[in-house]
Amino acid sequence: MHHTQAARRRAAWPEDMDDNRMGDFLHACRAALRPHDVGMPSHGTRRVAGLRREEVAVLAGVNADYYTRLEQGRERNPSPQVIDALSHALHLEEDARAHLYRLAGATPGDRLSPHSTGRVSPALRQLMDGYPNTPAFVMNRTLDHNSETRTDSATSPQRVS
Repeated sequence: MHHTQAARRRAAWPEDMDDNRMGDFLHACRAALRPHDVGMPSHGTRRVAGLRREEVAVLAGVNADYYTRLEQGRERNPSPQVIDALSHALHLEEDARAHLYRLAGATPGDRLSPHSTGRVSPALRQLMDGYPNTPAFVMNRTLDHNSETRTDSATSPQRVS
């Protein structure tokens, strides 16, 4: 009877479910980063090198349990927005970001991640330029200034780059 139960479990768990390349990749990327690499404080010693899953989740703006499921292979279909957020949180280069898309079975398309360019789209720049007497600025997820109007730059205190 024991052999029958094991056979049923194997039949319910297809071979390709054992393959967790996306989770392995996320884990490796997480292990390669230290808290100071992403601007987070580190308290005490860590049992394992790299960021904690919860830290990656915070940086990516996703639920910690959801990130854990992605890394463990229990969730396999993240949205393009989640893939971009994880790419940004893990400081992935463009080729690594494209690899993460492939592992997730998604298509990045021709656009670059909005988090990786540090540039403002021409449409947004045109909108900002259409209000020359109104101070405005654009910040990314890490609160870096990506663009500002002339009025804002004239009235803003000096920024340290």
